[in-house]
Order: sequence, then C-alpha cells, then structure tokens
Amino acid sequence: MTERRSEIHGTSKITPEPQIFFVTIRSKIELHDIERLIGAGRLTLFTLFADDIGFWYTEILFSYKKHPASGKRSRNMKADRIKSLVVGFAVCAAVMLTFNCAKTPDEKAYVSFSMGDVTVKRGADSHAAQLKDVLSDGDLIITGDKSFVVIQLPGGALCRIEKNTSVTLSSVLGKEKNVTLHKGVILSKIEKLGKGEKYNVKTPLAIAAVRGTEFMTAYDGTSATVSVGDGKVNVINVGAEGESPADEGKTVVVSDSSAAVETRDVNNEESAELDKLKPVEYYPRIENMSDEELREAGKKLIVNESISEQARLSLDKIRKKYDRIDTVTLYSGKVIRGAIVSRGKVFRIDTPLGMIEIESKNIRRTWSN
Repeated sequence: MTERRSEIHGTSKITPEPQIFFVTIRSKIELHDIERLIGAGRLTLFTLFADDIGFWYTEILFSYKKHPASGKRSRNMKADRIKSLVVGFAVCAAVMLTFNCAKTPDEKAYVSFSMGDVTVKRGADSHAAQLKDVLSDGDLIITGDKSFVVIQLPGGALCRIEKNTSVTLSSVLGKEKNVTLHKGVILSKIEKLGKGEKYNVKTPLAIAAVRGTEFMTAYDGTSATVSVGDGKVNVINVGAEGESPADEGKTVVVSDSSAAVETRDVNNEESAELDKLKPVEYYPRIENMSDEELREAGKKLIVNESISEQARLSLDKIRKKYDRIDTVTLYSGKVIRGAIVSRGKVFRIDTPLGMIEIESKNIRRTWSN
C-alpha cells in the first residue's frame, strides 16, 4: 500500500489510498488457495477460468490502512471504496475478457506450409493452397509431383500430405478427426489427444486409429501400409474386420489380394519418410503469424526434403556395390537397411540416406541377405 503524508499544524496525517495490484498464476487452484486469497482487512476480487493449458486466476486486491490514531477509516473511505469497487469490477471484467480471448484455442484447420502444386477443392470450387488457408470438413487436398503440404488440425494434430496424393478432410473440426486417403502418402504427427478425442486415417482397405504418435499411411490402390515412427497405432482391416497393433519401428501391410495382414520392421524408405515429420511444428496461434514468419519456419522443411531426396541411394545400388544388404535392428525398435562397412564400438553403415554411424551398444541384432 502507498501512503500520502502531509503536515497539518505540526501533526502527521495519513490519508488512506486504495491500492490495486494483480497476481496472475498459471497453475491449478486448490480450495485452500482460494480461502487464502480472502484475507482480513481487504476486499479481494478474483477470476478463475481454465483453458487447454491449465487453470488460471487473476486476483485484484484492494487494501486500506486504518488511521493510526483513531483506528477508524478516513472520512472519504466510503467514497474511495465505492470508486475502487467500480474500477475493480471494470478491470476484472477486462482481465477476464483479455485472458479468455487470448487463451481460447482456435478450433480451425489451417495450411501451415505448402510447396509446389497443391490444390484445395471445396464442392465445385478449387484454388491453389495458400499459407493460413482455413480448411473445412469435406475439403479435398490434391498434391502434384515434387509437392507437399502441411495442415494443422485443432487440438495439436499435424498432417503432411506428400507428392501425388489425394486426401479428403472428412471430419477434422470435432473431437473425432477422420482423414480419408484416396491415394499416395500422408504423414501424421499427433500430440496426446484430449479426453474423448480420436484421430483416424482411413483407406479403402485399412483404418489407422491413434491417440498420440507419429506414423505414415500409404495407399496405392492394392495395399495399405502403416509405418510407426513413435507411439502405437491400431490398424483395422476393413475387409476382415480384424485389428492389428503396430508399435514403434513396425509396419503393417493390408493387401486386397490376401486376408492375411503382414507385420514387419520399418524399412529404410519408410524410415526416411517418417524422418520428414521431425521438423514439422504445430503453431497454436498461427492466425497471428505473418506469411513471412511461416515461410521462414518452412525453410527447414524444404532443406529436409532436399537432403532426403538428394542423399538417397537405392538399395539395389548398395546390393550391387557390396553384394549384400544388411538389416540392423536397434533397441529403440528402429530398423536400418544398407551395408555395414565397418564394425567395432561404432558401426558405419552405407544406407540409401548416406553413410551413418551407430554405437554398437544401441544395436540389438544384424543379419544379411
């Protein structure tokens, strides 16, 4: 509290002055915390609200100090208090509005980056994808050769749609998000979804259902492939009505020519595709970002794409060079295919992505064919 002192006929007089201050805490509020806020000798107003990050409160305090001589409040205290209450309620309303507006999650789907020939079709209309395009349920996304697009969905889901791919955003604005892959490849990066939320990638042969993971779904008209880079995916065989779990480092293949489902290790090509998800980021306030900021952030995606394409050697060339293909399985579940050039504390492996080095302690097993 601040005090104003003035000398009147040699005596000291203290004029109470209301003090307003704010305390904003980004944490969960317990009952005893609320009780603590209401202290003797002061009036406390506070707002309590929640968002997708946590609980917040803003405390607005008004405090006065009694006259030291009489123990009574000043003559103008009642008027001061009324003024303070009016100001306090106004400030409280403003704080609530400001924080609630700032913290309300944006329930929209956006294009966060695109490169090359990317078309958005909505009914009879179509247009080239632009940064911060707002997408709707039912939109069809088509990518051409040497093209890709990154889409972020409400709640933290990210989709990277690869070249020569056709995808429908069947229903992406509600708790259950469904993306239909007609052909091509889609990479999905899903943060932990909220209660009751689901994310599914559907193909005519299989449905990949997840709650939090990184995975690739590919469909070529005859088979559906689901490869998992992180987390776990349940792959539902549409024809046989069966379900196959796919853990990190595993691939599940569902073919229209066979009722059986193949489960195997992720190969190098699939691993290279999954690596494209690493630099992909979710922007909670994308609507406030400029196009320049998004283009700058997207440069790392282009660099990653360039490295992936230019450094790739076919496994056939590696087999021709070394007369074999080595498969290396790591304790993490990741599988690397190429040719082991040297062994020891560190293994050097020539792969389609170039020469890599791996410490032997991280290798579970190797085999050649």
